[in-house]
Amino acid sequence: MSTKQSFTEKAKAKTGKSVQAGDVAVASKPKATSQPTKVAKQVVKRRPNLIAWAQLGIKVGQELSFKNHSDIVATVQSEVTMELEVSIPDGDTFRTPGLMVAEKKVREHLNTPKKNPQGWDLWGFTEKDDQGKEKWKSVYALYTSIFVLA
Repeated sequence: MSTKQSFTEKAKAKTGKSVQAGDVAVASKPKATSQPTKVAKQVVKRRPNLIAWAQLGIKVGQELSFKNHSDIVATVQSEVTMELEVSIPDGDTFRTPGLMVAEKKVREHLNTPKKNPQGWDLWGFTEKDDQGKEKWKSVYALYTSIFVLA
């Protein structure tokens, strides 16, 4: 007698349901939180380029707000890129590949153009401090707290 189980038998044992060839497992979408997950600090000689939200522990669905304009909100669309979906109350909703483009478009809407936008100092999130008070923290502040220079 063979002790090997087929793929369908293993799946049935794991889930308790009958599995047929061609069935597709659907993963549930992670629930968005109001704060990024904790990422261990790293002491580095040079900070790496910020190319993905996952570097900061930010998940899909995380909402970022524009500094001094809490009604302008950006939602993270991908953990492996810097893609955002920006919602402006008086305007429209649009997708951008990153923070700089998002800042540029929001500044156009607010009529406060800037020649060289950086993005990560004007986008941030609200977090609670030790006393329970809500405090706005920029993406740049989170980035520098994770990647500490040696």
